[in-house]
Amino acid sequence: VTQAVMDKMEKMSNHTEETIFYHELVCLENEAIDNLSRQRGKVYRLSMNGDYSYKEMADILDISPRTVEHHLMSGRAEVRRYIAACY
Repeated sequence: VTQAVMDKMEKMSNHTEETIFYHELVCLENEAIDNLSRQRGKVYRLSMNGDYSYKEMADILDISPRTVEHHLMSGRAEVRRYIAACY
């Protein structure tokens, strides 16, 4: 086996590991979001899945923009703590 083939195999292996790690991280993030309060989870998912302003999210959920901001800040912190605890 030539060095070029070995290098290519190593790159493929690294890519596979990165892909697996990425999918594990996405699963952990979804678990963390599922553990958020119902309203906080809605705000978090809206912010992830759409290009909405705080005002637009507030209008959709019938809450104040300040509440949206609070839910996002707290939700992000909770998700980070959850993922950190798993690693």
